[in-house]
Amino acid sequence: MNKSLAFIDFCGSFIMALDDKRFTDVKFGCRSREDGSLVVIEAHQLVLKLASPVFASIVTPASCDDVIIINIFADAFQALINIIYNKTYVIESFAVAVDLFGIGKRFDIKKACAAATNFFEENLNLDTAIEFYETSKARNYQEWKLKCIELFKTKTFYILDHKSFLTCKPDTVKVIFGLDSLHISSELDLIKAFERYGGDQAGISDALKEIRILNISPNDLVRIKFLTPVEIVQIIRIMNGDEPENSIPRGFSTNRNNRCTIVLKKKQPVSLRPVLSRLFHQNRQTENVIDLIISDSE
Repeated sequence: MNKSLAFIDFCGSFIMALDDKRFTDVKFGCRSREDGSLVVIEAHQLVLKLASPVFASIVTPASCDDVIIINIFADAFQALINIIYNKTYVIESFAVAVDLFGIGKRFDIKKACAAATNFFEENLNLDTAIEFYETSKARNYQEWKLKCIELFKTKTFYILDHKSFLTCKPDTVKVIFGLDSLHISSELDLIKAFERYGGDQAGISDALKEIRILNISPNDLVRIKFLTPVEIVQIIRIMNGDEPENSIPRGFSTNRNNRCTIVLKKKQPVSLRPVLSRLFHQNRQTENVIDLIISDSE
């Protein structure tokens, strides 16, 4: 018989004993997630030692004389014990899944990591993507983090429009803005998200360095509220090759590779002269600038 199957059958015979506590011979002290109080979880030395060499190192005759205190939430540790015993278990929240994955790695119980990952994948969606990403990054769960990034790439427009985007960390904004493939129709979608988040006042000015401003048409460029007329002219001059790229305002990216995966129908050309005239309060000094912008957009 396969060793893993034999072990599962062996553990199955302990389930009833685990429930009534008659033959348990080791106790673990965990924390309640609700109030931090001590929760004691009992098990069998033999089963734990066979399941994991880590348990074998911490469960000794001397340690079993008292409660072994471990800095783990009780609900996650109980899920781990149930998995080891091949007992029915339910992961009730993302917080439990996060802790279960961590202790699964710590105690080298692959089945626990798989169960936590399964919960993660089943519950990863537009509502949870940012929370799951930031938690995965904080806990250094690379596999989970990469799955979140894939969702950022394929559902960018909806992620940026979701209420959770407004409360995410500045580093998360920069990560999303810096991806090489985005489900948006234009870099202007990132500009709008930047403004909605709070712009410079929200501490995300570094995110501007990821926006490929040179891929935005002059017609759209003049609609960006936080850019000054001087900055708009400078950007268009860089587009035309009249100024070096390292002179770009606000540290915008000079990358011109298109990364937008939403293809829209081409819009009818719009006359820029009325827009620019209002923007620059047309006078003799700005007439040449307006001509330059219009000729570039045609």
